[in-house]
Amino acid sequence: MVTLTFNTKAMLYTLVNLFILVRSTFGRIGIQTNTTKIRQSLNRRGNSSSRLHESQLEKYATTKKLRQDAHTRDLIAITVINELRPGEKIEFGTEVRSPSGDYRFGLNQMSGDLVLTRHTYGIPQEIWSAGVVGGWRLSMQKSDGNLVVRDSKGDALWSTRTQDHPGCRLEVNDGGYAALLKGENQLWTTQIVPPPLAIVIPSNQYIEQDSFVESPNKQFSLGLTSSGEFVLKNENEVIWSAGISGTSHLYMQNKGNLVARNSQGLLLWKSNTNKNPGAKLVVDDNGSAMVVREKSIIWQANASPVAAPTPSPIFLPTRSSTSIPFPNPRNQGPALGGSFESVDVILPSSNILKGDFVKSPNESFSLGLSSSGRFIFKRGGQVIWQTDKSGGTKLTMQGDGNLVLRNRDDEALWKSETHGNPGSRLILDDGGHVAVISSNEDGNTPLWLTGIPRGEYNGPSSPNLSFPVRSTFYYPWYPQTWKVRGALSKHEPSLGFYSSGDHSVVENHIDALEYAHVQLSIASWWGPGSKLDRARISLLMDKSVENRSASDPQVKWSVYHEDEYDLDQSPDAIKDDLDYLKKWFTWHPAWAYVDNRPVIFVYNEGGSVDEGCDVVNRWMTAGDGEWYVVLKVFKDYLTCKTQPDSWHQYAPGKDAIDESYAFGVSPGFWRAYDEEPKLKRVTKPKFCANVQRMVQSPAQWHLITTFNEAGEGTMIESSEEWKSNSGYGYYLDCLHDYP
Repeated sequence: MVTLTFNTKAMLYTLVNLFILVRSTFGRIGIQTNTTKIRQSLNRRGNSSSRLHESQLEKYATTKKLRQDAHTRDLIAITVINELRPGEKIEFGTEVRSPSGDYRFGLNQMSGDLVLTRHTYGIPQEIWSAGVVGGWRLSMQKSDGNLVVRDSKGDALWSTRTQDHPGCRLEVNDGGYAALLKGENQLWTTQIVPPPLAIVIPSNQYIEQDSFVESPNKQFSLGLTSSGEFVLKNENEVIWSAGISGTSHLYMQNKGNLVARNSQGLLLWKSNTNKNPGAKLVVDDNGSAMVVREKSIIWQANASPVAAPTPSPIFLPTRSSTSIPFPNPRNQGPALGGSFESVDVILPSSNILKGDFVKSPNESFSLGLSSSGRFIFKRGGQVIWQTDKSGGTKLTMQGDGNLVLRNRDDEALWKSETHGNPGSRLILDDGGHVAVISSNEDGNTPLWLTGIPRGEYNGPSSPNLSFPVRSTFYYPWYPQTWKVRGALSKHEPSLGFYSSGDHSVVENHIDALEYAHVQLSIASWWGPGSKLDRARISLLMDKSVENRSASDPQVKWSVYHEDEYDLDQSPDAIKDDLDYLKKWFTWHPAWAYVDNRPVIFVYNEGGSVDEGCDVVNRWMTAGDGEWYVVLKVFKDYLTCKTQPDSWHQYAPGKDAIDESYAFGVSPGFWRAYDEEPKLKRVTKPKFCANVQRMVQSPAQWHLITTFNEAGEGTMIESSEEWKSNSGYGYYLDCLHDYP
């Protein structure tokens, strides 16, 4: 019998992974490219302590490439432990986590560095690093108590230097640091004393124009200029800007959202940090501007110096164009945009640099990276769209399909969130459409898009719905939300854990909705530009008219305005959202209308009667009679002087609700993170009986809660758990049998 030594095992493990790597024709080129990029990055930084020997560069590049390759093949699953005990070892893919899971300690899967990251409210942030590369294993040595990072050959790269203390253990606590403990004695810690800070805006307060608060050391100041710009200064130099002007007041709302509004109350900017009551805006002696809640940072400004002007844009050589039906629904009419000549701006695993622009084939539009480092789209000299973040030096279409804007330190400033779609590319066409496109044998599916909408709202785009309307709530946000609070959905669809941007999934869903005689599907929506809304809602509507009546498809669409629950928006802010929906969606023949007005459902908070009536007043003021507004009921909702166009209820915890305004059915309610269901799965006989009652109800809305909200366990789409001979599952069968 042959006994393998540690180094031999490591070598074999490395060879196996290298075999996986070199199966790709360009695997070795990828390593060399990574090595070159690492060398260039270190040279740019000019830090002698960061300069590595050529063999170390090669090792780091190989390690990074191996891990990227493994990551894309889903070979690395995160293993969680609560402490590292004497004699134990972990490799990348295993994390030591604090009790809450907010703080995580382990080896970075890309660089091999030992890092501590904060994941409070789902936002990962590195807060400590050992500063090594190529780490493969973290060992808590039993013999001497030393915590050691070793490479794949077993060589030590870093240690805590706590030898002569056998019996140590490593823990991560919710105070935000990792520590080596022997008994109750702390021998080593990552804890760093935070710099002093000054409160700029306490909770439920605001500042006005020309107001600044200095950091305790007087070096930095944060506030609003006389022209209403929200900026951070280092003495007199602006080092960060929110990119807005005209702000009248900067509010720190009591729910934790930092919001900038002009003198008319129009929303100009927000930090998207709601659901954090008691949060405040601060600035510290390191020049960090942050929204903090207790000891947690929930938003932070990127305080890199504002980019200086650079030379005029460089237009890249003319690229070959192709005719792409955008986004390629079959039998599309003029209302859906037609076909345009397009050009590939960035191909897979390629990039453009600052100052590079590509023109559309007709040269009417250009797309590229501006002198300030923003990803920007222009018609002639007019800016149509640009990223909020500046300072980018390259825009990369990654091999996984994610479009990423990075700065000179290779930090991501902006991304399209389209990962998981290898082979995707960025295109620009003669119609002014900009999209990340995934191509397959059935055509081109837009994963992310901006630019000029394909249509224009000029009144009703489809016939009015006739009551009663069979409706369901739909969720186009996967794969991002198959897990909720770290817990996987209790139920798996027959399609598997899919992506909402997959055209074949959408085709399957439209077919299922038609089978169930659904007339209105209400898509969860979190505001302009959220969760790839333009691409995904457009895809849903396009597939609803594909090979069907383009002027009056069976399945119509509206959105469920979810932001109202947390934001309590002003009428002007609500109107901005409604105008966005008109601009991008309501011109489509698959958008739903009642009384010749576009329909919108609102998920509003219940609260007191006064709070509820305030919701009604704000929405009806914003809609101004142009929208058919359907609000969620609350206590004594009929006592409000102003009434919306209609009411509904979202009640997944009851198998059936029978009200004058709506009849609703639910198949069950079991959140991914709950130990027990709120409503056990409803049997086929019971669900079919409820559907029969619904069909007989005179209520306006016949609501099914929900088609595919897997995180709450309320979905009716096909699953092995309730499969049937039809292939649709017995919930959809009941709806089919009782139209």
